[in-house]
Amino acid sequence: MGSIVTGDAAWRPHHRVSGTAAAAAITSLGAVPTREALVLAESVDRTYRAWPDVPDATAALRREHVVAGLSNGDLDALARVANTERISWDVVLSTGPARTFKPAPAAYEYAVDALRLDPRRTLFTAAHPWDLRAAAEHGFRTAYVARPGAERPVDEDRFDLTVPDLAALSALLA
Repeated sequence: MGSIVTGDAAWRPHHRVSGTAAAAAITSLGAVPTREALVLAESVDRTYRAWPDVPDATAALRREHVVAGLSNGDLDALARVANTERISWDVVLSTGPARTFKPAPAAYEYAVDALRLDPRRTLFTAAHPWDLRAAAEHGFRTAYVARPGAERPVDEDRFDLTVPDLAALSALLA
C-alpha cells in the first residue's frame, strides 16, 4: 500500500495488494504460492472481525451522531464485515474511489467531499496514530482508541481525545 500512496506503484484494490503481499511472503519462505493460497489471501479481508465493543458502541453513537467509516478495505469486504459483525455505521467509504490508501491526502479529501464534511466539526476516530496524524493535517478533530496490541502514539502526538475503546468514546460523547 505504501508504494501506491507514494505514487511509486499503480493503483490496485486492497484485495489485490493483500494477494501480492501473501505471494511475496510465501515465495520468501522458499515455497511456490498455489492458486488456492492466492485466492485465500485475496479474500482474507472479507473475514475481518470487529472488536467486541464495536456493535453496541456504534449503535449507541448513532443515536446522537452520524457514524461514518473510512477504510482502506474494498467496499464489498466492508459491507460483509458490517453485516457479519453488526457494525452500525450510517455509511462506510472505501478509499478505492480515490485510487489510493490512507494516509494519502486524497483519501481524506475524498471523505470530506463525499460526505460534505466540515473537518473542524468531525471527530476522526482510529486506533492507528498514523491515521489520526494524517486526518489532523486535514483539519479533523481526533480520537485515539488505544486497542491492545496496536501501535501506540509517540510523545509528539496530540489527539483531542484518548479512549480505551469505542464504548468509552460513546459514554464520553453522550
